[in-house]
Amino acid sequence: MPSNKDRLYIALYTRGGSTKMPGKEETYHWALIVWPKIEMDKSGAMAEGTRYHAKERFQGWVFVIS
Repeated sequence: MPSNKDRLYIALYTRGGSTKMPGKEETYHWALIVWPKIEMDKSGAMAEGTRYHAKERFQGWVFVIS
């Protein structure tokens, strides 16, 4: 098994404004982040991860990779 597997993180971002849902579900925005175990590449530059999250639009939910 390789020892340098990517790591999975759960990110919570606070949202501004007043909440409208009774359970205040929209207080936070959730995202999944996949990040390399070793954060620097061979040249010394910071490695990049990938963020996966969904956004609610007027047409419905949109899955975003950034």
